[in-house]
Amino acid sequence: MKKNKLIFIKKGNQSFFHQDIEILSKDYEVTVWDFKRTDKLAIIISLLKQLFVLPFQLMKVKTVFIWFADYHAFLPVFFAKLLNIQSIVVVGGYDATFIPELNYGAYSKGLRSLLTKKIVQWANWVIPVDDSLSDKITSRNGELKSVKTVYTGHDSEKWFCDTEKVNRIVTVGAFDNVSRLKIKGLDFFVEVAKRLPQYEFAIVRAMNNKGHLLGELPANLTLFTKRLSDEELRQLLSSSKIYAQFSLSEGLPSATCEAMLCECIPIGTNVGGIPNAIGENGVVLKEREIAEAVAGIESIVKGNFNGKNSRAHIINKFSIEHRYNALKALIEG
Repeated sequence: MKKNKLIFIKKGNQSFFHQDIEILSKDYEVTVWDFKRTDKLAIIISLLKQLFVLPFQLMKVKTVFIWFADYHAFLPVFFAKLLNIQSIVVVGGYDATFIPELNYGAYSKGLRSLLTKKIVQWANWVIPVDDSLSDKITSRNGELKSVKTVYTGHDSEKWFCDTEKVNRIVTVGAFDNVSRLKIKGLDFFVEVAKRLPQYEFAIVRAMNNKGHLLGELPANLTLFTKRLSDEELRQLLSSSKIYAQFSLSEGLPSATCEAMLCECIPIGTNVGGIPNAIGENGVVLKEREIAEAVAGIESIVKGNFNGKNSRAHIINKFSIEHRYNALKALIEG
């Protein structure tokens, strides 16, 4: 049976893009458009391709699927609307957020904010990865029947625990500027590590030559500036007891879900999709205070939670199968 054609548009190389491409390829012939944004020239070239090449490609498909409601999604959604082609836009976090003090979020700049609003209004389906993002979209755009939460799916066969655990607290967060490290809560993480010198701490995926932005690091904190492979990260998580997500803003945090599949006990801030990911299987901070985080970690070390419950929670609520079924129902509906 011949598969219907679908265009998949992304910017970047995050693992959840590849997960969705694999999911969609089961039933559709997927053509991937990678929006290059390494510099201003790359962005201009990508936009020109969208303007002059993409419309002809869209005429050959029934659906265009786009990750993030940002500027790279505007022309695809506009042309899809013009050509009466189904458009589906995933909202992941940044594209529903505005933190003025850090100038963070798609709604932080006038033109970008306008483009995001139009994308959300014009798309056939807007699928946030967490209900907290759906609420943000509604607060900025009013009630839209096209908004439906679809959780990301996480691979329990790829992420698992096969080693004994030590009292190590891990967080994952790439950053290349102070604003980004604050969004990911890495400055907060460093301060917590200073209060608990008896435990190991680790920050994974820090950018090369940017570690100095964190200031003076305590002796018990390891900074991984070299990117770990997925298997190397799995091994680190497998041997670590606690995963921390102290973000100021977050969608449904993939790194937290993957860590929980590796039977880490999660601790995180009460923002975005973090409480949803953690559920009853770890500590959600009532207030974003260093003392409360320290107490939460001590509580986990004492054995008040079971890592196997963390894994079961992610498998039951955020499986690849659940996402596959939800995406197929939207496309075929």
